[in-house]
Amino acid sequence: DYMLHYPVKVSEKSSDSYLGCVFDDIPVVFSEDGWSEFCEVLEKNNLMELYGDWKIAPMSEADLPNVYALKFQIDAKLCFSTTIHSEKGKLWLEYDKLLGEEDLIHSDDIFYAVDCSLNATFPDDRAAWDEQVYENMSALYFRTMQEFKVQLRIKASREGMPYFNKWSDAIERLIKQLYRYVTWCQLIQTT
Repeated sequence: DYMLHYPVKVSEKSSDSYLGCVFDDIPVVFSEDGWSEFCEVLEKNNLMELYGDWKIAPMSEADLPNVYALKFQIDAKLCFSTTIHSEKGKLWLEYDKLLGEEDLIHSDDIFYAVDCSLNATFPDDRAAWDEQVYENMSALYFRTMQEFKVQLRIKASREGMPYFNKWSDAIERLIKQLYRYVTWCQLIQTT
């Protein structure tokens, strides 16, 4: 089956090229206070009809590969943090707080883009979740962590490139100087 666990999606939108997978329903557990704060900000900033692809990033790249907190962002308008919880092999996300502009996900950050619907639920609702919700959450978690690890390796090697390039430039200049010196010595010996 070529490891195709999700339907293939073809799109003419170039923005879809960074999407890793399509996940149907991702529940986020809110406290009553957290939900009130969240809705208040959405209404105040006219973000109730906001839709698009979610970017998921670790709260701190220093925590990789052991990530227990994620931030979710849609466009550059809404960003919030969540905590990953696990009980008896079942994973879920709990809302922490809204984040400011300083915490927005940028193109050079490690992140994973997902086409999904985030649905607000409350702690008591978890008892009614079926097994498919938890399977979806596990798939999202493992896929996201895998992508974070790949991007971390790429980013680490990319940051080593300036050192490598400067080293290469220095060696190249030394070789040129050595070649000039050898040429100069040969000229002196022939005269």
